Amino acid sequence: MNPEILSAIEKYACCELSLENLCRVVREERGSAFIHNPNYRWVTLHQVCPEPKVRITQQHIEIALAMRALKEISERQLIDWATMLLINEVYFWDGEDAAVVVDWLNRISLDLPEY
Repeated sequence: MNPEILSAIEKYACCELSLENLCRVVREERGSAFIHNPNYRWVTLHQVCPEPKVRITQQHIEIALAMRALKEISERQLIDWATMLLINEVYFWDGEDAAVVVDWLNRISLDLPEY
């Protein structure tokens, strides 16, 4: 796995990189082999990394929700972030907080009012 791409994938999980910038990094490293329609609000990273590499924890959720509360990211960006983490195998959760992580990701992705 390309270390620049993995770093970008990790930064996206921490809300330190936008989807557009994640796609830019992957495109710079993979060239035309990376296919993404810019009209879509998420991207499948399976072609870049088909196996789990970035563990998502409750801290990731807390950071994203705090950034939303501070209006550093929009509600749409928060929803898209959660959806990206759910649909891409590069992201995974396990351990004691796995159930909490997947529950919150699903709630956010579905735009439920509980958060």
